[in-house]
Amino acid sequence: MKMLQKICFVLLLGTFSSVYGGDCWDGDVDDCRVRAEYRDVRAQFYLGWMYYKGLGVDQDYKEAVKWFKKSAEQGYANAQYNLGVLYEDGQGVRKDYKQAFKWYRKAAEQGYANAQFNLGFMYDHGQGVRKDY
Repeated sequence: MKMLQKICFVLLLGTFSSVYGGDCWDGDVDDCRVRAEYRDVRAQFYLGWMYYKGLGVDQDYKEAVKWFKKSAEQGYANAQYNLGVLYEDGQGVRKDYKQAFKWYRKAAEQGYANAQFNLGFMYDHGQGVRKDY
């Protein structure tokens, strides 16, 4: 019985710690950076968002690109979409519609609605891809 209690305690502790520390929205940039460096996909995204918006750090689009890309390469749709936005707008990187299209498509394939919309716009206007109605 004691073993079962210990297992339940460990499982609950893991659940609550991931809920508490899972998003980096508490403003602790240093904690978020540590988790991002350990390849926590959500922490990488949130750190990128902090740099993109200047939340708790100086606004730095190049640093935002760096962290969004790390998260996006691990398949995080929100990061893929935001990386597409940065490539489309030329923020932190040279404007590149092909790269924007690539990242929007990856996010769109996961059902990310904003990416699907932007992908449709790019097809309609021939940005980064041959025009296709």
